[in-house]
Amino acid sequence: MKIDIRPIMETKGATLPLAFAQVLDDVQDPGCVVRFKGPVNVSGQLTNTGDCIMLTGDARVTVEMLCDRCVEPFECLVETKLEYGYVDA
Repeated sequence: MKIDIRPIMETKGATLPLAFAQVLDDVQDPGCVVRFKGPVNVSGQLTNTGDCIMLTGDARVTVEMLCDRCVEPFECLVETKLEYGYVDA
């Protein structure tokens, strides 16, 4: 996915809201399988801080895994905060 940040590049303090859903492949490691029950939903904003473009927001998705104890599948909502700075290399 590409996000056009040109509208905020020239103005310190300018923001660009964003919201999108991204479908991901299931994760399979030895002894652990994580199935995504839907797309990862991301919302937040990009801000020109003058030093970098800062992404702040959150991501959430429901996953299905197997219980280590009873080996039954269960669903779990996974939520995380996002905070990343991007600088021109």
